[in-house]
Amino acid sequence: MSWRYPLVSGIRILGRVLEEMAIGLAIPDDLIRLNKRFFNNEASKSVYLADPTLFPPEEEFVEASGLRTGRVLVIGCGSGRDTIALAKRGFTVTAIDQVPTLVDATRLNAAKAEVSVEVYCAEVSSTTWPPATFDLIFLPNLMYTYIPTRRRRIQTLERLRTAAKPGGWCYLRFLCTESSSTQARRFLHLMQRMVAWSTLGNVECELGDTLDRGLFEHRFSDSKVVEDEAQMAGWIVQRSGEPNQNIDYLWITAPSKVPVLPSLR
Repeated sequence: MSWRYPLVSGIRILGRVLEEMAIGLAIPDDLIRLNKRFFNNEASKSVYLADPTLFPPEEEFVEASGLRTGRVLVIGCGSGRDTIALAKRGFTVTAIDQVPTLVDATRLNAAKAEVSVEVYCAEVSSTTWPPATFDLIFLPNLMYTYIPTRRRRIQTLERLRTAAKPGGWCYLRFLCTESSSTQARRFLHLMQRMVAWSTLGNVECELGDTLDRGLFEHRFSDSKVVEDEAQMAGWIVQRSGEPNQNIDYLWITAPSKVPVLPSLR
C-alpha cells in the first residue's frame, strides 16, 4: 500500500474534526447562514418538483386534525411539495423559506399546479406572526433539526404557539439517532465546548450538534427531548412517531386558552 493513502485518510479525518470544531467557534446566526448557503447551493442544482404529495405521517396528521379547510403555515417549503399538496386540498397556505431560490421555485411550481399560495423569504427562528392566525403549522423536511441551540428552538416554538389558533395543530419532523450520544460524539462535544468558551463563540452548543459539508444539524438522542422542548414552549404533545431511518416526528397542539409563559431570553 502506498504511504499516500493513509496520509490522505488522516487528512480527511482531520478535516472532519476541524469542521466539527467550527460549531463551537460559530455563533448560532452563523450556523443558520451556513445552512442558507448549503441549501442555496443545492437549489442551484435542481428545483424540479416531481409529485406534490404529503408523506404518510403528514397525511395522518392532517386527517387527525379533522380539518378540511383553514389557514396553514409551512416552514421550510423547499420547492413546494407540502405547500402545493395542502393548497390542492383546499387549505389557505402561507409558506416561508430562507433560501430565495427555493421561494421562487415554490411560486413557480404552485403556478404550474394552478394553486394560489402566499410564499415569502424568511428564517423561522427570527420571524413572528400575528397571534391566533393558523389552524395547522408544518415544520417538514427536518426543519426543527436545523435550528441551533435548545434556547432558540424553544423560543421559536413559543412564537409558533402564539401564531397558532387556540387548539391549533403543529407537525415537527427531526433527526433522532442514538449515535448522537456515543463516546466519540461526547469527546467531540467536549472539544466544541472548549473552542466555544475560549473564543466566546457558541457556548450553547449541544451534544448532537454536527456540521457536515457545510450543513448544520442537531441530532436528537430521543424524541422525549423534543417533547420536553414543546411542553416548555406551551404546547400539548399529542403523538410521537416511531423513528424511520433516524427520522422522527411529533404532533403537538396549542392549548384552547394560550398560557402566558416567561420568556427564555
